[in-house]
Amino acid sequence: MRRNYFPLLFVLLVILAFFFNLLGFMNMVPIYITLPLLLASIYCMLSSIAYQNTKGYRR
Repeated sequence: MRRNYFPLLFVLLVILAFFFNLLGFMNMVPIYITLPLLLASIYCMLSSIAYQNTKGYRR
């Protein structure tokens, strides 16, 4: 059985981006850099979880 590790990878990426965003809220890193990273990682995580069981285009 083949396991898909992309959802787990993206969950870890969201956690990392969240802590990076906390640094942005403390004005250590510019917030206009951290917020798009957080939103992009959340989007990638949700899309990988939602489409992990599809096998392409179905008729």
